[in-house]
Amino acid sequence: MRFLNSATAAITMGIILFLTFSTLGAMYDDYVLKSEPGDLDFLGYFLDVIIITPMITAILIFVFYRFYIKLNVRSILFSGVCSLWVYQLVGLLINMISLYTPIHYMEYFNILPINLFILAYLLLMRKSAWLYINGFSIGTIMGLLSSYCLVILLRHLNNSLISYHYMDEEELTLLLVATFLGALIGNIIEKKRTSEQ
Repeated sequence: MRFLNSATAAITMGIILFLTFSTLGAMYDDYVLKSEPGDLDFLGYFLDVIIITPMITAILIFVFYRFYIKLNVRSILFSGVCSLWVYQLVGLLINMISLYTPIHYMEYFNILPINLFILAYLLLMRKSAWLYINGFSIGTIMGLLSSYCLVILLRHLNNSLISYHYMDEEELTLLLVATFLGALIGNIIEKKRTSEQ
């Protein structure tokens, strides 16, 4: 379980770092370089981020596994999953609201997960006794995988299976709700299991 928690925390941190680095690069390109449309000055940086992020993720797996207690990987995992979940939820809500009222999509919205991660991690450093991370991890993974398989199955039955990764609002809502319910149920089951021992 320690390796699964470390690997999942490293993958979520890799996603958060990719979003952060690419957004910071875009901000640098817009405000410092001020490149014209069609310039390829930013392309090298973006390709570097694409190449470096998996390497950082692989290193983080071993760092999190080695210093599991010292780094409080449980809080890192919970903060990372929750920040990505809220990021997807806010993006979904912005897209749904923009259908009815003219709301401009925030240009640097991808910086949100790192801010949410830092906030959640600082809050969890104080006390995280209510968090049963093993049940939370398994519940989150099972909720995400089962809802993803359900979406693919529904697409196959409707003969609309054209992509495995693009999700519309209804499918993304199903994924978010199932992931939340899976995490909640996993946390409750783990709490009952540990209280019985």
